[in-house]
Amino acid sequence: MRRHYKLAIMVVLMLLVGATAAYAQDTPDPDTILQEARDAVERAEALNDFAFNLLGIFEAVSVAITIVGAALGAFGFARIISAQDSLDEARGEVREEMAEIRETLNTELTQLQQEFERRSEALTALSMQTEKIIEEQRKVIADATLATVLLSFGERQFKASDYAGAIDAYNRALQLDSRNPVIFYRLGYVYTTRGDLDLAEEHLKQSLEMDDQFTPAKVALGLVYRRKGEKMDEGIEREQLFNEAERWMIQGLQTSRKLIDEEGESWWGALGGLYRRRNQLDQAIYAYEQATEVTPNSSYPFGNLARLYGQENKIEKMLDMYRRVARLAAGEVQAQVGNYWGYFDLFTAKLAVGDNEDAENLLLTVEETVPPDAAYAFETLVGTLRSVADLLDGYPQQKDLRHYADRVEAYMQQREVEPAAVKLDSRPEDTVTVEALESDDQ
Repeated sequence: MRRHYKLAIMVVLMLLVGATAAYAQDTPDPDTILQEARDAVERAEALNDFAFNLLGIFEAVSVAITIVGAALGAFGFARIISAQDSLDEARGEVREEMAEIRETLNTELTQLQQEFERRSEALTALSMQTEKIIEEQRKVIADATLATVLLSFGERQFKASDYAGAIDAYNRALQLDSRNPVIFYRLGYVYTTRGDLDLAEEHLKQSLEMDDQFTPAKVALGLVYRRKGEKMDEGIEREQLFNEAERWMIQGLQTSRKLIDEEGESWWGALGGLYRRRNQLDQAIYAYEQATEVTPNSSYPFGNLARLYGQENKIEKMLDMYRRVARLAAGEVQAQVGNYWGYFDLFTAKLAVGDNEDAENLLLTVEETVPPDAAYAFETLVGTLRSVADLLDGYPQQKDLRHYADRVEAYMQQREVEPAAVKLDSRPEDTVTVEALESDDQ
């Protein structure tokens, strides 16, 4: 019996140790840990009951031996007393072992409970941390979604020539998503359009810090350097800026030959403009020809090709190209009423081919469509009109081109002083009209 009892005790201890080892190795969830603890306690209690039953048997046997000893005193009282002593000794040992087992069991259960509580606290902390991370991710996603909406809104404002509105929308988007290279690029592009070249350079560089392979930011940065160089006198610093501009634009176009800007024009045109300013006519023609392949329905690259043909003294080819420009530009301004660049091309082309019947109306429309913060608009138009007039030396339309170039330049200068007061159709008293020029010529 004693052997069975000790075996039961060993089984209990093995169950507890096994459960603890499994718990430590597998790291189950709290419910599993609690259930295993309960099962171990139930098995221990069953074995404990079994041990106490054995102890009861020992006690019953002891009583029986006492009775028998009284009855058989004459037949071996000394032996019975010896057996009683042995039984008492065994019973004491069993009780001591039971006490040890209970103490061991209580210790194991206490440790298990403490471990369970520790793991529960850890799981609770992990759960709270996970919920916090999920909530943060939800906010990031919500902010990024709103930033995307603001990007679209800013793009619409830009296309409507509301540059201040576009900048406001992009800055709000940047507050929500400060690591988005597209937002920095869009801001850089608008600042370039407004002539804020230092701000443009800063934002475009930040865009490339976010993503050094973001092609639109590369070519836009090249345009900024070109614009900065155009404001400088001839010299080494100007050429250095032009070289930087060429490097960035070529790098971007090598990656994406069909890349277009925020106004829907091929970036090859910006590179062609750089070559034209450096008097590299062959490279300029090549660049604008690439632009015509990317945007075949845009008047912009064809208008620049017309001027380059004129610079090569191919006047008839230039005039043929301007007739094409007039057709394309007419379609562009009908499709987008606020497209002042389209009106510039249409106005220049009609004057170049001598079709100046609608020149006055076109000029008034230009005044209404050019936003006040379009930095290069009228400057570009004046330069184009004077350039074409110089190329058409000896042609009757040369006088019209110069006349309107003077008027646009006067308007541009007055608008810088009083933007709201000046009108393009207001002429000083000494302004010579086209009709007067023609009369004097006759």
